Amino acid sequence: MTGRNAKIKGELKMKKTILYSGLIAVALLVAQPINAGISKNKAFTMCKQEVRAEYADASRIRTSKIRDRSIFTSEFAVSFPYGKQKVLCELNKSSGVVTLTEV
Repeated sequence: MTGRNAKIKGELKMKKTILYSGLIAVALLVAQPINAGISKNKAFTMCKQEVRAEYADASRIRTSKIRDRSIFTSEFAVSFPYGKQKVLCELNKSSGVVTLTEV
């Protein structure tokens, strides 16, 4: 094929290449926020819910420390009618595993 038909085939091939490149770029941009992990607010909410579920008889649950790294750490002061207890909540942001430890 020579002439005009060869030129049209070349243009179509180029348009397809540009289209596929654009689709790949959009897919990568959309996939990035999904893999970002758990936000600080979501991690805090998950820890507080876990503490409330574990210490249902507590009269008050107060936050005393929050640290946001690869493992989100939050310390709670749990008040009971008979005294207080400090609880450390650790949440692994990549796996979503919550661990409670009495301090």
